[in-house]
Amino acid sequence: MYKEPVWDNDRPLYEQIYEILLNEIRKKNFKDRLPTERELAERFQVSVITVKQAISKLVHDKILYRRPRKGTFISKNAKLPYRKGTDDICFAINSDIKAGLYDPYYYKILETIEKRLNEYSYHIVFSLLEEGTMQDSSMLDRIKQSGFRAFLIAGDVKREFVDFLKSNKLDPILIESNLRDEDLNIITVENETGAYEMTSFLIRQGHKKIAYLGGRTVETSSNERFEGYKKALEDNKITFNPELVVFKGLHIDNGFEGMKELLNRKVDFTAVFCVTDNVALGAMNAIKAAGFEIPDNISVTGFDDIDITSHIVPKLTTMRIDRTRMGNLAVRKLLEQLGEIKEELPRKILVKPELIVRDSSIPPKK
Repeated sequence: MYKEPVWDNDRPLYEQIYEILLNEIRKKNFKDRLPTERELAERFQVSVITVKQAISKLVHDKILYRRPRKGTFISKNAKLPYRKGTDDICFAINSDIKAGLYDPYYYKILETIEKRLNEYSYHIVFSLLEEGTMQDSSMLDRIKQSGFRAFLIAGDVKREFVDFLKSNKLDPILIESNLRDEDLNIITVENETGAYEMTSFLIRQGHKKIAYLGGRTVETSSNERFEGYKKALEDNKITFNPELVVFKGLHIDNGFEGMKELLNRKVDFTAVFCVTDNVALGAMNAIKAAGFEIPDNISVTGFDDIDITSHIVPKLTTMRIDRTRMGNLAVRKLLEQLGEIKEELPRKILVKPELIVRDSSIPPKK
């Protein structure tokens, strides 16, 4: 059964249809003649004009030719892009991400990448990256022998491991990494900007005593969000209080323990900004366990907009990260590396988050 493509909203539709048809011609999915433009438009759920643009480009590239009142045919002498070696692409995810490939944040990115690369007949090989394996000689030897065409890494990674990949002609694409070096391919979030916007929103609601639950101090994204939080306080002339800050980690249990610690300090606060939605979920559990109401006693906000946040009670106010777009950007970088498309994307791409206001945050009660 035909699977509907995952469209990349940053690129013209006709270019994406061109690439899909080119790949199907390469795989010999058509005998010698293409379906009609109307049939292709129905299949892709686009206009006939969009299909016509894609086909015209294939005709221009001498891969197809048109015969009046007969249809569109595949050129017998069509020069299709040739692929060397394996079609395997490795997607490695840091083992510190507890749910691994099923992490609610990374899963959407993974799903998008896998669907898009399947359209180009590339095969994803998933792997968990552990601290030790990044330096294990047998692991490094297996990577050398694997013949991977490209490498994606989600989460934190050692610079030495990246350098090893680069020395073996694999320029990895890093998604939400701890590294920020200018010579690396990085797709990440405008963390400081997003945290600044969330904290500013709480201040506009009337909150002045805003707590912060962060990740470990070695985590780059957590530190960037912490800087955004502090800057918003400073710009609004609110004195930073270190007693309102707890660093634990990025997971639900960290949020629970962090909120317990905050409540045990007996320091007054009316709102808490959590570094991730998972931390917010744990914090909400701790607040409820302590007998407080959300948002009547404490407003809670998160960051990421994982799926569950719109289904809990109260629904969580958060910063939405467009993870489908992040996946599409990673695919575009990969296809550019592999010579499938001609683009010149910047090495570092920042995705701006969007404020999503729901039920878990209200103005403080007097």
